[in-house]
Amino acid sequence: MRIAGCAHWLVQRPLNPIFTGRDEILKRIQDLLDLRLEGEGRYDPCRIVITGLGGMGKSEICLKVANHMRERFWAVFWVDVSSKEQAKTAFLDIAQRLKIIAQTASEVKRALENLRQPWLLVLDNADDVDFDYSEFLPSGRQGYILMTSRIAECSKYATSTGLHEELSELGKDDAKRLLLKAARADLNHRQAEDDEARQICELLGNHALAIIQAGSYVAQGYCTLRQYPALFAHRRKTLLQHHPDQAKSRYGDIFSTFEVVAEMLDASEEQDHRDALALLSMIAMLSHNPLPIQVFEAAKQTAVDESEELKYQGLIWQLRNLPDVLERPEPRLLSSGGIKQSARWLIGVKSTRKDSKAELPSSRVVGALSLLTSLALVTRSVVDNSVMVSMHPLVHAWARDRQNSKQIEKSWTQALCTMPFSSFATQFWTVQGLYLQPHLLAILDRDMKEMFAGRPRYATARLLSNLTSALLLLTMDAKCLDFLDKMFVYLGLKVRKPDLEHWAAYNNYSIALGHKGDDDTAVYILQKLYDGLRPGTFSKGQTQNTLQIACSLSTVYNATARPENTISLLEPLMSSLQNLPSHDIVRMHAETCLGEAYGQTGKTQEAAAMLKRAAQMQLEALGEAADLYGDTQRLLAFYMSDLGQRNEAISMLEQLRIVQEKHRPVLHARRLLVEAELGRQYLKAGRTAEAIRILEVVEPLQAKIHRSNDPSLLETRLDLGEAYLRVEECSKTVDILEPVMLALSQPQRVRVPSSRTVCALRLSKGYLFTSQADKAVSILQGELSVLPEDSSWRTSAMELLITAFQQTTQLDQEIKTRETYQEHQLRFSIHPSHAVRMRHDLGKAYARAGRHGDAIRSQEEAVATAKAQLPEEDPIRLTAQYELARQLLTADRAQEARDLTGNVVGVLQKHRAETDLFRLACEHQLAYACFMVGDKPEAMETMQKVVDTQAKALSEDHSQRILSEKTLTWFKEST
Repeated sequence: MRIAGCAHWLVQRPLNPIFTGRDEILKRIQDLLDLRLEGEGRYDPCRIVITGLGGMGKSEICLKVANHMRERFWAVFWVDVSSKEQAKTAFLDIAQRLKIIAQTASEVKRALENLRQPWLLVLDNADDVDFDYSEFLPSGRQGYILMTSRIAECSKYATSTGLHEELSELGKDDAKRLLLKAARADLNHRQAEDDEARQICELLGNHALAIIQAGSYVAQGYCTLRQYPALFAHRRKTLLQHHPDQAKSRYGDIFSTFEVVAEMLDASEEQDHRDALALLSMIAMLSHNPLPIQVFEAAKQTAVDESEELKYQGLIWQLRNLPDVLERPEPRLLSSGGIKQSARWLIGVKSTRKDSKAELPSSRVVGALSLLTSLALVTRSVVDNSVMVSMHPLVHAWARDRQNSKQIEKSWTQALCTMPFSSFATQFWTVQGLYLQPHLLAILDRDMKEMFAGRPRYATARLLSNLTSALLLLTMDAKCLDFLDKMFVYLGLKVRKPDLEHWAAYNNYSIALGHKGDDDTAVYILQKLYDGLRPGTFSKGQTQNTLQIACSLSTVYNATARPENTISLLEPLMSSLQNLPSHDIVRMHAETCLGEAYGQTGKTQEAAAMLKRAAQMQLEALGEAADLYGDTQRLLAFYMSDLGQRNEAISMLEQLRIVQEKHRPVLHARRLLVEAELGRQYLKAGRTAEAIRILEVVEPLQAKIHRSNDPSLLETRLDLGEAYLRVEECSKTVDILEPVMLALSQPQRVRVPSSRTVCALRLSKGYLFTSQADKAVSILQGELSVLPEDSSWRTSAMELLITAFQQTTQLDQEIKTRETYQEHQLRFSIHPSHAVRMRHDLGKAYARAGRHGDAIRSQEEAVATAKAQLPEEDPIRLTAQYELARQLLTADRAQEARDLTGNVVGVLQKHRAETDLFRLACEHQLAYACFMVGDKPEAMETMQKVVDTQAKALSEDHSQRILSEKTLTWFKEST
């Protein structure tokens, strides 16, 4: 089967340029895949499992196959299944790339099973003996799967039409060639070097990763091939003495190769050697997955920028426990030239200068990472234009296990101190959050007692609280709440009795509660914090903390339709906020909160002006990918639309949507908010089809990540229900709005106070158009019972209720509602035509009920209003006069009816064509009135003209023509 090429390449790892050997297994795998792709057994599942020791090259074989056969598959995916969380993230990345709506790995798996194009999936590191990996194995006919595992029992996952390869050591010749490549030996090497290489390979059991590592050590000039065996023997003896369990494991000899390097680094007096070993120990506390190296630059720069502020925060301990490689750089290194020089290695740009020393990076972090890369202890790659470093799981395990308990505690402390610093760099975390997530979880994956052991209680709690800020940024609200619950228990803290010393933890806890819908508890905690930390009574840092709490409290107020609370809270603080730098995150957040509150209270001009200023500052300080900037832009677009600048608002949202798609996964809540707002603005602009296309995608995604009564989900469904009404797909309106009405009937607050009424009106319209008027009656009566008398929504609700009573033939209820409606409307200044139509319709309802006196009275009021305020040719005035005349005829007041109808006909003859249906109806009524007062000749002449005109203009079966012909016949028979 031939395809146009690989449309989706989701493989982050680069090929190893010194990959050597494994030709036979590569050929077997590629031949099998070729055979299957060409048609033989194509519709049977094909799973190939490669097992063997870690570091043997299992992953490299899969990478080689994937690259070699890339153009044979429509898509190639790589999923690291070393942890369930990491696997889920990778599967969701696949969903985002393929635009699949999914929230779990299982849902992505089902979607893959239904793809019609051939795809290749690599499941790497399936090394948990107790885990059932079948949950990650799609069974689709077009799927081809490669799995790697250290566990021989995983061979059971290979299909009968697939393959199981047990990977052993490299062949002697391949092992020798690999070592010489890694050591950068001269191709025309001496026979002695050949023998030395063979000896080293035998020492290392021809293990691929160990050979690469040993060759890299030699390539860096730390020893020769001849000297390496003695170094290895010494390191092996030390390993047996100090790490007997590790040494006796099946990886003992492999670990010895790593220890050779570690001993060299430890013994060296050179700064970059010591830095490399220290940095290796620290990153061993993180995950082995790709780590954006900008995390170190972000931490270092934050330490420079925020050190004075951190003194106010009481986090000097954090500054002191940063890794030495992150110490404050000299001023010269902060110049643009210094930064550019140190960044060369980060961005992969080679210097053009001939001086080799000029090639050395000025940053100690970069120097250490460069050294670790050259020694094959970490791997450098570029993912999404960002430089990453990762570790082979075997190296990661060794780097962690080689440390004694004291060293582990030091390394973990350094990791703990580094990550919160980098989490202050909001823009960096926003862009790199998905890659940082496994490292964040690795730090937090410890017993609470171990986290605090030997560390200052307050400082440790504060650092952990800062990490929960990162969890919030990554929308991991449940994880944030769970972690803080455990920390509160360990520290003996009570949720509803916030300890001011731990304000940051309580602040984040409240934010997460708000996201999960527990607004009351969130407000309670934040109010307690704010009351305990009044601005102006503490140091500068503590005052700023209080302002941050005020912002969090305002966010909850705005989200629960209490903007007055936000205004009364923030306006008195504006003087304090103005004292902060314009780019201060707390100040920018406060301006956004206050701007939104102004908008919610109807101060749209003030809201737009404040949000526009805030957005400009946020863009300059945080960048376009920042959550705060995105929130502000979305709100600004909303209020610009209200000010009539709808096209500008739509353009702004379309641009913001592009940014969100670039930096956020499909299921990110903020990305969905932007798309929902864009759909809403399309709807307001009359671009209903475009609105439906967006909202139909957004709604099920929001339903996956939010609770059923989440305000953003409810608003999206409200908009979608309205869109369906506009295209007359009213059954869809009913289906989507019924659960919304149920949710809004529960006691809760939403951003728009009128949401329940809006839903009731739209759902009622859906019911009326789907012949379910009785349900509309029930909803509308309930809504009218709670709406204030001065509510602008009462008019729409009563109008719909009147229609519902008409459909259910409840005439008495219709009349009562019309009377109430008229009484309500006359309290306000309404258009004369509306006043006439209202009285006219009530009169007709009286007539249908046989209350002709009331009908005439109501119609007379309508006519009097029309004559006083509407021109004579106004259609509503003419209709009211016609209906009054008809009621007068019913009441045997034929002469009055004749005079009134005659006036109407006179006006119509001046302004309407003779074939106009309303003119013909009035002329018919005039003829009847003439007949009833005894002027039969005039009646017959007028009716004859009507019949003749209708014969020209109307079909034979037209009801009005048939009635006029029958009436003329009756006139003739009665004469």
